Amino acid sequence: MDRFDLRRTMAVTNLLQGLSVLVFLLIGDNLILMYCLVLFYSTLDRLYIPAQSAAVPWLVEKDQLPTANGLFFLTQQASILIGFGLGGIFVSLIGHTATIIMSSVFLILAALAAMGLPGKSPARGIDKKTGFKEFVADILDGYRLFSTHSHLKFPFGLIVGLQAYLTVVAVLLPSFTYEAYGLDLNQASSMLIIPGALGALMSSFNLPNLLIKYRKKRVIETGLLLTGLSLLVISTTWFLPHIYRLVLSGLAAFSLGAGFAAAMIPATTFVQEKTPPEFSGRIYGLLGFFGTIATMVPLMAAATLADVFGSQAILTTLSLLLLTGFIYVKKKGAVLLNVKD
Repeated sequence: MDRFDLRRTMAVTNLLQGLSVLVFLLIGDNLILMYCLVLFYSTLDRLYIPAQSAAVPWLVEKDQLPTANGLFFLTQQASILIGFGLGGIFVSLIGHTATIIMSSVFLILAALAAMGLPGKSPARGIDKKTGFKEFVADILDGYRLFSTHSHLKFPFGLIVGLQAYLTVVAVLLPSFTYEAYGLDLNQASSMLIIPGALGALMSSFNLPNLLIKYRKKRVIETGLLLTGLSLLVISTTWFLPHIYRLVLSGLAAFSLGAGFAAAMIPATTFVQEKTPPEFSGRIYGLLGFFGTIATMVPLMAAATLADVFGSQAILTTLSLLLLTGFIYVKKKGAVLLNVKD
């Protein structure tokens, strides 16, 4: 990623994603073409996300990173909230075709917005050639920096772990809501996804001020504790009357979203602060690569294990893993992050 102008990379990938969304209107019910199109869109995401992440420390000063990351996460969660909350309504009101066209327009507008950013040339001293050989070289360069800087390893691993956790929860959500509440996916979005996004939204809004008052380590600890306890509540309230279970799960989902943001934003800030600017693209490319690999195995295993043990048991196990992570950070976090306790 350091071989490219970040602004141009974001603009081109957004534009191609906007055009690829329009192609859904032309392929009908052909599943093979749908899978190919989704693969193409996801491949573009692997280019866009590292460029987007690397752009934050390039655009703002180091002491403004917590605020910038909070705003970034805030708008990200707001878009999820609007997408899940209004997506079905738009389909019902204006139909699939108009909704797809509207989504494409938004992506094209994002490309235009990216072009409005200041330009950033490729990192100095790096070969501008592109190809598979250069791609592998960039991954190895990023890995060498990552492996020789111990203070990068823990926040790096935390981000990857949280991404894998969120992916597994998203996969298990439909079966869990059906098992526990007898609800379909559309109802699940109202009961769990929207409160979770609102919690992340609130946390993202308040985190910049909290990070001024408290150490990042303490905020990460609190986020892991809150996330683990919230997921535990959601997965173990089956014995309560139906209405109480719904209300309690909605509140826990709000708390879970807030905890997730509280753990993710400081960890992201740590990585940005400790990464040399000329390596930012390679580090975030490596982070995306590890994130993809780390989510593949849990993603495939989660569905199978849920069929055997039930989604509630898997979510309970996840909550206990998060609480274990909280204890580990509480005891070892200062050493791992190279900060005072």
